[in-house]
Amino acid sequence: MRYRILADKRLIPYLYLTPFILLFLGFTLFPLLYSLWMALHLPGESGSWLDMTFSGLANFRYVIEDDWFGVALHNTLWIALLAGLPQHLIAIPLASFLYRHSRRKNLFSLFFCFLPYLTSSVVIALVFNALFSRDYGLINQLLDTLWQLVHPGAPLQIDWYDAEHIRWLIALVVCWKHTGWNTLLYLSAMRNLNKDLFEAASLEGAGFWRQLVIVVIPGIKPVLLLALGLTLVGNLQLFDEAYLLTAGTGGSGQSGLTLMMYIFNLAFVEGDYALASAAAWLITVLLLLLLPIVKKVIRHE
Repeated sequence: MRYRILADKRLIPYLYLTPFILLFLGFTLFPLLYSLWMALHLPGESGSWLDMTFSGLANFRYVIEDDWFGVALHNTLWIALLAGLPQHLIAIPLASFLYRHSRRKNLFSLFFCFLPYLTSSVVIALVFNALFSRDYGLINQLLDTLWQLVHPGAPLQIDWYDAEHIRWLIALVVCWKHTGWNTLLYLSAMRNLNKDLFEAASLEGAGFWRQLVIVVIPGIKPVLLLALGLTLVGNLQLFDEAYLLTAGTGGSGQSGLTLMMYIFNLAFVEGDYALASAAAWLITVLLLLLLPIVKKVIRHE
């Protein structure tokens, strides 16, 4: 019987797929379905999953009505917009410039652009903490020096970690880290563009920025849609930078609290995995609603 199965060539592809299928079922599909099951149940006194009772949409209702969920959603969308758009506004012209000046000597430039993405989030947080420290940060010292030229004797100290500035700082870190990734993504897409289009546009008198609008962006629109989708998904799942820059506290007034930090607090601080699962599924629904909107906007443009 064993040899008969091995002799049937139709079964060989399924045998090769068996390790992936088992891993997918055990580490992806089962946790996904189990989190949905927990989101629809309330934990019992024992804390065991056998003691949980069906609650319907009660967990989802609780999360939606929770003020901190609203704060986290507002902060995340604010940071996602502030960090997301500049990434692409910088990456597309930068990729176009590198595409026009593609030489071996520019390999260092490509590596330099991609280096922030390769750098650990912990290292990035340490560097930016040193740069934006209120008392000893290089940025504050530079701004204070310039301020003294206009207002002598009046020291300038900006607390970049207060409620007013922390979201700007998180957005800056996210933008700085991921711009290089988007640059390489767009650069790879530009490799497939017809160079005759650039020559024709040049003959018509189109400069760098005009060619960017009439040649580059229309030609890389599918990749642009992919990049915007990845940025949206990544920014809504923002955790590392916000957690490290706020030391896990969410910052002053919880101005740096993101959706992922909110879920983390529910699950691992309060120990309420049912509410954490409900919040996670709400974010999934939010992504499913936002992605078609982004797709429609890009295709319309």
